[in-house]
Order: sequence, then structure tokens, then C-alpha cells
Amino acid sequence: MKWSIFKNRFVIVLTCLVAGYFASKVPGHITICKTKSVKYCVYWTTPYNIESETKLKDRYIRAIIDIDLPNMDCKPCQIIKRVGCDSLSRTEVKDKVFYCDGNPIGEAFRDEFSAIDGIIPEDKVFLIGDHQSSYDSRYFGLVEKSKINAILLPLF
Repeated sequence: MKWSIFKNRFVIVLTCLVAGYFASKVPGHITICKTKSVKYCVYWTTPYNIESETKLKDRYIRAIIDIDLPNMDCKPCQIIKRVGCDSLSRTEVKDKVFYCDGNPIGEAFRDEFSAIDGIIPEDKVFLIGDHQSSYDSRYFGLVEKSKINAILLPLF
């Protein structure tokens, strides 16, 4: 009888320890977007290693870049965007519409934009937001892969 009480308590304590361990790991893997630039607001975060062979096209990423973002008081700024065009892909702009390998990826909403035509260098990517008025590579140009610190999986 005493053994079953000890066994039950042991299982409860062990379960709490395991649950506590996993619960302590979750906050470091959650990223929340504070702007309407992308269509999702909560992401599961995994570190990005520039040495990996991971294809980034159409993946959401988190990067730290040194630009002046409109209406933001940060420098460097942490941003969340989608990779619209990966390195070694061809970009072109026609009538304010941006293309990656011939497929449309976005349209400029301002008259002043960064016309990026040609092959993207191996160490850079073209970032784009999901919202039409997102401030992204259409305006600040290509971003170095070394500035990317995480790949994000949309949760909701």
C-alpha cells in the first residue's frame, strides 16, 4: 500500500518536472509580430544558420537590419518578413510590379522604390511583406543573409 502511494507521487513529480522543462523552452521559441506587415502574428522560431543549405524562398524570417524604418524608433531594427526571392534568383521590375523568376511577388505603393533587376547575389535575399504597404526590399533593397537570425513557422 505504501509503495503505490510513493509510486503515484513519484509519477506526479516526474510529470511536473518534464512539463516544467518543456514549458521553460517555449518562450524562447515564440516570436510575435507587432505590425501588420505580415499576415500572421505568432510564429514558432528556429535559429537560422547561414551555413545551412536551407532554401528561404517563401519562408518567414526574422532579421536585424540597420535601416531607418518609418514610424519606428529603432536602429538596428528587428523585422519579420517573407523571403520573396532567394539568392541566385532573378528579380525584375515592370510598371512598379516586382517579379522573382518571372512570377509576381508584389507591387510598389510609392513612387520612390528600389528597382532591383538581375540575379540576386549568393549572400542576399529579397524580403517582402504580405501587406501591400509593407516597408520591405522594394524600398530598402536586398538584405544580407548574415542579418537573418531565425526562420519562423506561422502558428496564427
